[in-house]
Amino acid sequence: MDLRLQQQKSYPRAMQSYTLMLYEFVRELKPKKMLEIGVCTGQSTKTILMALGANKSGQLVSIDRKNRQDILEADYPDLKQYWHLVVGSSHDSQTLQAVKNMLEDNELYDMAFIDGDHSYEGVKQDWNDYSPLVKPGGLIMLHDTINQNEGVNQLWNEITWEKFNLDWGRARNHVVPGFGIVRKPLE
Repeated sequence: MDLRLQQQKSYPRAMQSYTLMLYEFVRELKPKKMLEIGVCTGQSTKTILMALGANKSGQLVSIDRKNRQDILEADYPDLKQYWHLVVGSSHDSQTLQAVKNMLEDNELYDMAFIDGDHSYEGVKQDWNDYSPLVKPGGLIMLHDTINQNEGVNQLWNEITWEKFNLDWGRARNHVVPGFGIVRKPLE
């Protein structure tokens, strides 16, 4: 296992309780293409990339409003080959088109991780815009599904697809963020 994973696990952010689980999902499911909405400090990004690196295959397409390319410079340059960053708002049509352009003909993302705009309207738009880009049977994971201070919780309660919610974890201010896993129907 990549020793840098322990660094991500011990980083005191809201994803701290879920990094190892996220790593294992990517390791086990071996996605060819994975989508991430929201990079920020890169805790989940680096975790996903370490799993892809351990798999020696796959690509993570991340969306963030800011250019976060520098998060890999110091300790993670070997993972750059697995990463493509789309700089822009996930709510912009140009960003959505750029994410679609990362797919080959008739290809869809195997997995997605939504952790961007936490307002109800924002996360709902991310769900509506990007869940169609995930293959049937693929996983869509959401962060902050329990946190009553975020709109993700409201969207989580509206999702009718097969889902599982982790209602534990830790973050600053003693808020339990929660982590939801949704399986897209086979249709």
